[in-house]
Amino acid sequence: ELSDESNSQLKKINDLDRSSRFTQALNLVRSELERNKEMRNRAIELSGEIEKMARLLPQVRPVSARAEALQALNYELALMSRLITYNDYLNSLLEVLRVKFARGGRETDGQAAALVQSLNAEAGAINDLNNRFNQTMTDFENFMK
Repeated sequence: ELSDESNSQLKKINDLDRSSRFTQALNLVRSELERNKEMRNRAIELSGEIEKMARLLPQVRPVSARAEALQALNYELALMSRLITYNDYLNSLLEVLRVKFARGGRETDGQAAALVQSLNAEAGAINDLNNRFNQTMTDFENFMK
């Protein structure tokens, strides 16, 4: 999962920070910034796929199945928005860490902790929306049987 990979990389960065291996931490932050940029671009591309699905919505029959499909699209749009926000918070955190490590590990005045808290909140919202989307898709598939 997206946030699992990010959390794994952040843990590695944190471990490098704690062992004062700032150059290695900085290198990992730089690679994560690139990966984060790619993830954001993929999220934006997915929004185009959602648009295509929305155009096909009027063709879904019966109406009850269409209502489920519409709800699933709504969850997916909200999820995309949250993913982009998560990505922005992650990018901000990585920039804070990049500056910290470039300065030899000097503290970030609590910026990193606040961003981690925001990331965790977004991850919770993303997981909730994903669960709702999956349940709605199951309901939709049952209507289509």
